[in-house]
Amino acid sequence: MAQSDVILLVNDIPDHKDLYAAALRARGYRVVQAHTGDAALALAARETPRCIVIDLRLPDMTGWDLCRTIKTQRELRNVPVVVLARDVSSNNARASREVGCSAWLARPTVADDLARAVEHVLALGQSKPA
Repeated sequence: MAQSDVILLVNDIPDHKDLYAAALRARGYRVVQAHTGDAALALAARETPRCIVIDLRLPDMTGWDLCRTIKTQRELRNVPVVVLARDVSSNNARASREVGCSAWLARPTVADDLARAVEHVLALGQSKPA
């Protein structure tokens, strides 16, 4: 990981995003944050993140819709996405494969687990699940 690796964190829950951002920063990532899907798309276009973490519950669109949109954009389609879902279920597993996210966790998750998931998908070097 380079010190300049940018992680885009898309979450509108202040307590969660602060803990997640702190765990990622502790591992040397530069974290940029958005609280809506539209803001995330604009920020991703400017920052070129190495990974995007998306909470499924956003005020303007679902996290699934945001991931799907990201995967249609030429500049972002190869960026791995980690989704924070409401629960562990076969529906979330299927949806994550359908939209092309690299990993998903049930939220709220332990911040260190999220940071490890980001490190894992970056180490794999894949933008889609295996």
